[in-house]
Amino acid sequence: MMERAAARMPHALPAVHARGPHRVPVRAIDRRARAVLLCGRIEEAPFMRLTSFSDYALRLLIYAARHPDRLVTIEGAALAYDISRSHLTKVANVLTRAGFLNSVRGRSGGLELGRDPAALRLGEVLRVTEPDMAAAECFGPEEIRDPNRPGALDAAIRDALAAFLQVMDRRTLADLLADEQE
Repeated sequence: MMERAAARMPHALPAVHARGPHRVPVRAIDRRARAVLLCGRIEEAPFMRLTSFSDYALRLLIYAARHPDRLVTIEGAALAYDISRSHLTKVANVLTRAGFLNSVRGRSGGLELGRDPAALRLGEVLRVTEPDMAAAECFGPEEIRDPNRPGALDAAIRDALAAFLQVMDRRTLADLLADEQE
């Protein structure tokens, strides 16, 4: 699908194959050109994209919630989900600082949920793991915004993002676990 979209966008650079979604090589173009490239065909994006950091954060929380009777390790979660241990360590640090996980140090240490899964709202997690969340990169930081774009469009995008977060606020970690069991 990405190749077909790139074929219709003659200004697109070839995608870089890496772990995770296809990405445009950042070093090859400046931020404004990258924003135009990424936002040139917004209507073709059928879903909201989150970073792998948020994806890994939700997976680590699910992993900890699946094992309430013991401490889990970063190594165990990394193996279970085939995720880089070093990347998962960064995720665990953020989740621990936010109080979503508790960290127990020492030889028999590990991680455990810091809150009841029924009280842990997904929107809260995303606000911590995606602090500069934008529906599309061209609607993100001020330095890449198009000054000719109507303010009403910015307002519509902000409303859509707020609606997305409202939906995520209605779902909890317990909901994700219940969905797995059905």
